Amino acid sequence: MASILDASNNGVLGIQPRTLIVRCRNAEASTALAAGDLVRLDFSQSSTEPGQGSAAVTSASNSKFANVLLGPTGNPATGSTTSSIYGIAQEAIAAGASGNIMFAGVTTATVASGTYAAGERVGLPASGGTAGRMTRAATTQAIATVLVGGTTVTSITVLLQGEVAYGGSAT
Repeated sequence: MASILDASNNGVLGIQPRTLIVRCRNAEASTALAAGDLVRLDFSQSSTEPGQGSAAVTSASNSKFANVLLGPTGNPATGSTTSSIYGIAQEAIAAGASGNIMFAGVTTATVASGTYAAGERVGLPASGGTAGRMTRAATTQAIATVLVGGTTVTSITVLLQGEVAYGGSAT
């Protein structure tokens, strides 16, 4: 879970969320990631140690914390999604290449087209959703809070808090 700092120094107002952006490898076989895509850590890797394994650009690491895949398209209410820690791609990342992924902080996320309001929770796409896009959290696992939404939008500003989503019931 991300920490939130108070803003008591030098007159800055409000809360300032901590940001966690790390370099990860796109472990998709042939799919490039776009900036704003919802991604998940690839927990199928064997190592539990961060940074273990190959550092070659086209080689996957064997660390659970070094590789990301597009967010799943299963239905969280039926347990058909993959349990993981989710983040947002901060740049376009070709298949097999490394790039920046945000796991906590304020960023722009790609969403299913619609109207989103500030304060609304968004998360994993429900059954039939598009991999890489978040949607309303009423029937999904919520992983972010909308800060700036809009009417009929495909991207929104969200606060990620380093949350884990799991492949179980949404309730």
